[in-house]
Amino acid sequence: MDENNLIEKFWQDFLDNTKQKNIKYDDAFSFGCDSEMENYLAGLVVEGKKRATTSLHEIYRLENEKVPEKNKLSVVLDGNGTPVAVIKNIEVKIIPFKDINEADVQIEGEGDSTLKFWRDAHINVFTKECEDYNIKFSEEMLVVFEIFEVIY
Repeated sequence: MDENNLIEKFWQDFLDNTKQKNIKYDDAFSFGCDSEMENYLAGLVVEGKKRATTSLHEIYRLENEKVPEKNKLSVVLDGNGTPVAVIKNIEVKIIPFKDINEADVQIEGEGDSTLKFWRDAHINVFTKECEDYNIKFSEEMLVVFEIFEVIY
């Protein structure tokens, strides 16, 4: 079964099990930049440890994509493209990277959940991402901080 069919079946199971009708998911995606990281982060979502994510605001503009909003529904995939959860955004903040704090990092739930780990990891990822767009990462850049809950 291909990835799209797996996602559609998972979504239909979600609708059937939650007795919901006529709602669509906004997107299906993996957290992370390689299959190993995607599996790790998907596991954290399923365990309830990862309840937030951070992305660069500028990339949405460059890609001409809509910035995520509250109540957005998404299907989370693991590193193999297999659906593992349905999440719903419960809050979205757009703030400078430098203003992410310990409480935010705790909700994101990655690594050892310290601000130092989070900053080091995200500076590395965001610097590489910016290079792909010929821009320079700065801690003044706005990030989109999405807080979500697993609903299935």
